[in-house]
Amino acid sequence: MRAWDSVLVDQLASEGYVVVTIDPTYESAAVQFPKGRIVPSDLLSWYAKALQAGTVPQFLKEVVDTRVPADTEFVLNSLNTLPDGLASAVDVQRIGTLEYTAGDPTDTNFSPVAEHCLAAPFLLLGSQSKDACTAATDPSCAAVLNHST
Repeated sequence: MRAWDSVLVDQLASEGYVVVTIDPTYESAAVQFPKGRIVPSDLLSWYAKALQAGTVPQFLKEVVDTRVPADTEFVLNSLNTLPDGLASAVDVQRIGTLEYTAGDPTDTNFSPVAEHCLAAPFLLLGSQSKDACTAATDPSCAAVLNHST
């Protein structure tokens, strides 16, 4: 979500990267659609129910599966209308996530990107925070790095 990573987005854009942010419906504080309908977030209540039921990995997979076809595909398809020079700089065929978990990473809920990785260059961003994605602390990051060519 753009509100979480605004400093990173600004930095990458200032270095010449094409940066696209998405505020997924039900995940952002609220999303206003073009005709004026406003949809508030229900994500935290849904997450609390999944946590109580012990179904967090399944819940996160469902969230990602909803983001990709509903929100992400809409935005990526919209990028086809960019000006010529910018449109050719965006490869909308290469996006992905690493793992469907919450809290401490595991090695049991990898997404296809982490299981099989990519055969082309990619950018994996991390930080010095305790929950940073590094090969030493996160099995999904280790899987991506180990399976990369």
